[in-house]
Amino acid sequence: MYSRQKLIWDFIKRHPYRVALALFMGFIASVLLILLPISLGKYFDLLFGYHSKRAHFLDALPFSFWDSIPEFILFFIVATALWLLSNFAYRYMTAELGLAFANELRVQLFERQMFIPLAEYDRKGYGKYLLRYSGDLGSIKNYLVRGVLRFAIDLGLILLALAGLYMLNAEILSGLLIGFGIIIIVVFFLNRILYNKSVQVRNKRSGLLAYVAQRLRAMDTIQAFNRYAPEEKRFERRSEIVYQAGKRYQFIYQLIFTLVPVMLYWALALTLYTFSITGDVSHAHHGNLVAFVLLFITVLPIFRRLLRISTVWKVGNISFQKLIRILDLGKTDHIPNTPFSWKGGAIELQQVGFSYDGQKFVLRGISAKIPPKTFAFVKGRTGSGKTTLIKLLMALYPPTEGQIFIDGQDICSVHPKSLRRHITVVSEEFPLLGRTVFEAISYSRKQEKRPKAQQILNYLQAQLPPERHLQLDDRIGELGDRLSKGQTKMLLYARAMLSGKPMLLIEDPFKNLHGKVKEQVIRWLEKKRGKCNVLFFASRAGLGKDAPEVDVEISL
Repeated sequence: MYSRQKLIWDFIKRHPYRVALALFMGFIASVLLILLPISLGKYFDLLFGYHSKRAHFLDALPFSFWDSIPEFILFFIVATALWLLSNFAYRYMTAELGLAFANELRVQLFERQMFIPLAEYDRKGYGKYLLRYSGDLGSIKNYLVRGVLRFAIDLGLILLALAGLYMLNAEILSGLLIGFGIIIIVVFFLNRILYNKSVQVRNKRSGLLAYVAQRLRAMDTIQAFNRYAPEEKRFERRSEIVYQAGKRYQFIYQLIFTLVPVMLYWALALTLYTFSITGDVSHAHHGNLVAFVLLFITVLPIFRRLLRISTVWKVGNISFQKLIRILDLGKTDHIPNTPFSWKGGAIELQQVGFSYDGQKFVLRGISAKIPPKTFAFVKGRTGSGKTTLIKLLMALYPPTEGQIFIDGQDICSVHPKSLRRHITVVSEEFPLLGRTVFEAISYSRKQEKRPKAQQILNYLQAQLPPERHLQLDDRIGELGDRLSKGQTKMLLYARAMLSGKPMLLIEDPFKNLHGKVKEQVIRWLEKKRGKCNVLFFASRAGLGKDAPEVDVEISL
């Protein structure tokens, strides 16, 4: 099982030196940041001839820049330069670590999504996963950079600052700590409200992205049927829901953002007022008091970050939960390791049924036997489950009921990749993937495949006019959207022919196929008789009278 802690710790173990160096540079920058305002107290001692006991600890530092104002100014310039270099190094290294963490998770996420059961995508849609690659990875990156690395440095810096403030003026510090306690309680309750609002915003935004992705893919339908107005209204309603959820979230978030510094200043004002009445305001303490206020102002942003860090954690936790769910869905340790052994392709279906939700069945009670190296016809009306059966045979869906055996092996007990090495498919449900014709029909896309790919393309287009021929380097658009229906079907056959696999599943074999190309396909299929299994999935009319004869017929 994946967890937030495991993902972060595994990353740190892969990059221990980079993480250690970033933290070290952050520690150096923190020490210098605390030292600079405190050293100004020493400047006042030198300027007015004061001798503050609480500034004497500065004399223990291994520097000789404390005897005169010019020497102090030189020290101050050098210290600020060192702070600039160390702070830049720390910020750049932590930012780069955040990018590296997001990049590694992005790659891991995509790899795992390749193994998520296809039924999960078909049930929930693809668009809802888009946010994982943008907003969620951004929140996870912030969790590492701001919630872990920067938090560790800020915590150390605050401890140093409190020590410095204590040495400068313990009375003022004690009053501030009481104020800090009150602020922490207020922010804690506001953050609990913010967490719930954040969950709502992310869920609504994810749903909107899914809606947009679906509509963009259906733009042909929207424009062809003049569905502009209803789609715009639906989008406006969904967008308004996201807007209102975002308003509620921003109200709480900005309240925390603005309330924290004001409450900190109020705590300081109240403490300073109390000190002016009851404290020691002698000249010997002027330098310390100025240094105290300067140090407080310097570390004020760090106080604010620490008080708001729970927001980073909570938002990051939401994103981690969504990411981990995908990683767990795509885990490969539940996939059988037993390889499939091809022996000819004998198929047996035993009371096979499939349902997305376990209630409404797409298929049910299908039993059949198909001998090896056979031409079989699986007939059924539209919606009878032909496409579902193809996906079951390829182990893309697991049967809800019953079992499927190929060569005597239950396909649910063998590794699906080893099974699919022997099966290819011609179906519009499996679109062309690639930028060019060659990329779309070649699995490996290796250049040595080009001569064979060209040979197959020439064969299929042999009876077409030359001006209608597709070339290997022709662009096909996104998932083949530049191609005609006939060209798409022809390339689906070319992809299957180039794979050379011994089992071929063909849905609506001649639908949209040009007559001359159909003749070439039929000749090719006839050559396959007795050499491999070919399963046609169609209605009787979809198979056609010119199709090869079949040995087995199955009705759905």
